[in-house]
Amino acid sequence: MGPNALDAMQPGPLAIDSESIRAVCQSRLAFCGLANARQALPFGTQTDRGAGARHRLYVIAPGGGYVLSPAHCVQAGTPLENLLPVCEETLGKRLK
Repeated sequence: MGPNALDAMQPGPLAIDSESIRAVCQSRLAFCGLANARQALPFGTQTDRGAGARHRLYVIAPGGGYVLSPAHCVQAGTPLENLLPVCEETLGKRLK
């Protein structure tokens, strides 16, 4: 039986080491989250948010088993412009 997915993974200095877990579990455990809803989405730069999404897509996602999403609910007051770089990296195109 066991878990199928690890949900709402918040990145950051005190976070779970997602890269190590991915290396151990490989395709046996799906990941969901990892877009930093506490720091990068509300306060980071466009470059930070895009780089974070790229890192997740190319380090965590190869081979499938990853849903790119905010680690938790997006905080009230987070501008839409802050979410666009994450969406654009995921889709591979500009949304503006």
